[in-house]
Amino acid sequence: MTASLPTDANGLVSHADAVSLGRAAELLRQQRTGEVRRIGRGVYTRAQLEHGARGAAQRYRERVLAAGRRMRDPVFTSYSAAALHRLPLVGRWPEEIYVMSDGPHGRRRGDVVSVARRAPLGAVRVAGQRATPPAFTLVQLARHAQLVQALVAADAAAMVPRSQGRRALITPEQLVAEYERLRPFHGSRRVRPVLDRVTTLAETPLETLSRLVIEQLGFAMPVLQQHFWLPALGRDAYVDFYWPDVGVIGEADGHGKYLGAGSADGAAQRVIEEKQREDELREQSNGFARWGWSDAWHPARLEAILLRAGVPRPGPRRVLV
Repeated sequence: MTASLPTDANGLVSHADAVSLGRAAELLRQQRTGEVRRIGRGVYTRAQLEHGARGAAQRYRERVLAAGRRMRDPVFTSYSAAALHRLPLVGRWPEEIYVMSDGPHGRRRGDVVSVARRAPLGAVRVAGQRATPPAFTLVQLARHAQLVQALVAADAAAMVPRSQGRRALITPEQLVAEYERLRPFHGSRRVRPVLDRVTTLAETPLETLSRLVIEQLGFAMPVLQQHFWLPALGRDAYVDFYWPDVGVIGEADGHGKYLGAGSADGAAQRVIEEKQREDELREQSNGFARWGWSDAWHPARLEAILLRAGVPRPGPRRVLV
């Protein structure tokens, strides 16, 4: 895209702006050659589309941004505000765009869902758009989404990083306070299970999903982010899950830390370091379980892994809402 085509802070350009500059033909030519992508009616971007879950999140966020270009200063909420706040989800992003209604009644028109406005609301600016604040956003998301989706987003917003200089978007207490402020409201019973489970200690969506599956299967609930000292390596280690009564460690690992190593040599070094870390942790435990996304999405697989490691199961299987 040439410099003469005006873009906003998110790198978007509208067909109307291109027309006003007499550059519509150039814009459409670049669409045909793949230099730009159409992300909504009359709105384009030059950003490359990522793959997998990141690509799905990117596509939905771009749709929200495109809607913000064509609507009259909307206040996005629920899934749409979560996308603007860059909160992660698991599973499918919706087709609908969620905005706040101007009054106490909600409605749906096409792919736009207007959420009833029944309490005072303060909007924040995110990526140049107005959105509901994180706590309000998460309450609305819990009304509309599956438990695992809403909890993944809530855990991500509440997670307290160990690195200095970063802060959580919300605290669990703030989320509960927002829920109580908004009550009574339709769908409040769907929000309660999220409030009961949100934690500041889940570092990845896979950890949140795994925790729900562990609960669903009736296993004992683990301690999160248990600290260990690794004397041979001279450093600390924090494990995702730990069952202190039986001394079993659980690690929920995706492939991101290896794919993000920067090179084949970097990835190989990460594998070696992870193997050394695991060897030391095994020496300090009575069992060690490791699993990935495919295991967590298929509970029978995770069940077998946990049973082999010796994780106790005091309760029955249950279905979580």
